[in-house]
Amino acid sequence: MPFHPARVGIVSAVMVLLGCPNTTGLPGTGVDAGRASEWKISRPDPDVANWRSVWAERPSLAWAVGDDGAIIRFDGTNWTRVDSATAENLESVWARGESDIWAVGWNGTILHSTGAEFSAVPSPTTEHLFGVHGDHDSIYMVGARGVILTLDADGGVRDMLAERTIREFPVCENRVNIDDAVNAICVANPEPFLLPNGEIDFDNGPPWPTCDVGNCCGDTPYFNDEPAACCYPFKCDPDGGVLRARVGVDADLKTVWVSGDYAVTCGGNGAVYKYTEPGGVGQWRKEQDLDPDAGQLTQDSLVTSWGAGSSTYCAGQDGTLLRLAGADQSWVRDTSVRTPVYLQGMWGTWRQDRWVVGFNGTVIHYNGYGEDAGWFPEDLGLTQHLRAVHGVFKDPDAGIDFDPDAGPPATRLFIVGAGGTVIQRH
Repeated sequence: MPFHPARVGIVSAVMVLLGCPNTTGLPGTGVDAGRASEWKISRPDPDVANWRSVWAERPSLAWAVGDDGAIIRFDGTNWTRVDSATAENLESVWARGESDIWAVGWNGTILHSTGAEFSAVPSPTTEHLFGVHGDHDSIYMVGARGVILTLDADGGVRDMLAERTIREFPVCENRVNIDDAVNAICVANPEPFLLPNGEIDFDNGPPWPTCDVGNCCGDTPYFNDEPAACCYPFKCDPDGGVLRARVGVDADLKTVWVSGDYAVTCGGNGAVYKYTEPGGVGQWRKEQDLDPDAGQLTQDSLVTSWGAGSSTYCAGQDGTLLRLAGADQSWVRDTSVRTPVYLQGMWGTWRQDRWVVGFNGTVIHYNGYGEDAGWFPEDLGLTQHLRAVHGVFKDPDAGIDFDPDAGPPATRLFIVGAGGTVIQRH
C-alpha cells in the first residue's frame, strides 16, 4: 500500500493524543512486517511538506531541516519542533558537536545554534544556499551562482569568491609601444579571480606573468610584438573596448564536503570544484580536466557529496556517481550503483559501507564485505522523493577500526524527504 501523508497525519495526531510516539511502522507501507523493528517511518510535523536535510550527532541527537524554516530535533525517542527564526526554506544542516549547529537556505539564509534555539547570522549574499559542511577548523557554505562562503577571523561569514558574475572590464588604453608592459594598462585586482589554469588566486597582483607573442593568457590580446604582460583578469577586445566576461566559479553549487584543508563542492552541469591549501594559500580549482581526451565526465547535475579516506564522491541526476580516488587523485565515473534514479543524498561509515537515497523512495545500500559485495536496494514501499541520509555509529567507540571481515558496524540511520517523511533505521 502506498504511503499516504494525509492519512498518516491523522493517525499521528491520534497517537500523540494517546501519548504514543509519533511513528508508524513499515507494515502498511508495503514492506515485510517482520522488518518493522528495523525501519520506522514517521511524519513528525504534518504541516511540513518537505524535509531537505538531516544530520545525526549521536544515536540520541539529530536535526532535520525543511520547508518554511522548519527544524526538528531528535532526542533518541521523539522529534520536537525547534524555533528557527526564519520562514525561508532550509536546504542543509551540519553540526560540529551538539553546541555548534549550522543551517542554510533560500535567499542567503544562515542560521546558527549553540544547542538551544537557532538565530540568524548576517549573510553576505541573497543567493539561495544549498549546502553547508565543515570539520574542526573549517566551514563552507555553497549556493547559486557560484557562492562559496566561509567564516572570517571574527566569527562572521564572508564571501570567498566575490568575482563570480558577469561584469564589465575596463577599457585597455595605449595598447601598443608600452615600455613598462608589466605594470601598465591592467591594474591589480584585489579580489579573487580565475587564473588561466583554472585555479582561483586569492593573492594576485603585478607583476603579471609574461607570455609568448599571440598567446597571452589564451584569448587576451598581447600588447606589442614582444613577449609582454598578460592583461588578466581585465580583458579587452582588439580595439580597446569593453569586454564582458564571467570570472570565478560559474555554476550553481548544490553540495560541499570538507575534510581538513581539503574540500569538494559539486553542482549544476557536472560542475566540480576542489579546494586545497598548497603552501597555506587556499585555492578553489575547477576540475574540468577530469578526462583530458573526453572532457567532463558528466554534465548531469550533482547534488550530494560524501567522502571516506582517500575517496570522495559526488552524485546526482540519472544515478550519476563520480569518485575521486587513487594515488593521482583522479576522477572516475563509478557505474556500480546501476540506477537511473536521481540520487539526492549519500552517506556511509567507510568505503565498504555506503548509502544513497533518491527519487521515488529509492534507498540503496552498498555492503562491500564478503564475496557478495555490492549495492542492494531496500524496498520501503515508498514513492516519495527522498532528499538526504545521515547516520552515526551505535557504538560511539566503533570508529573506523572495525573488523573488515565482519561486515559494516551497527549504525542508526536517518532519511528525510518529501511528504514530510522521516525514516529511522535502528
